[in-house]
Amino acid sequence: MVSDAKNREKVNLVIMDISGFNQNIWKSCEDLRLLDIPFLVLSPQQHRVIEEQGMKQGAKRVLVKPLVIKELLYLVKSLVENSN
Repeated sequence: MVSDAKNREKVNLVIMDISGFNQNIWKSCEDLRLLDIPFLVLSPQQHRVIEEQGMKQGAKRVLVKPLVIKELLYLVKSLVENSN
């Protein structure tokens, strides 16, 4: 996934769903942060450790499913506009 982002001309935003994730997901998050690519983390449940880890790795926000679509759209629009 991160290698795909590296090979593209410009990635404005990554939305990462961590349902069924393994510990490698945090490495991918760190790689995105180091590439200065903004990303959101989607979590299947609200859990303090997941939120802390996501923010520590550079997530702009950790969202818990089910999502409020208006909130997601607002965040995406805001992050994409700020990355340009």
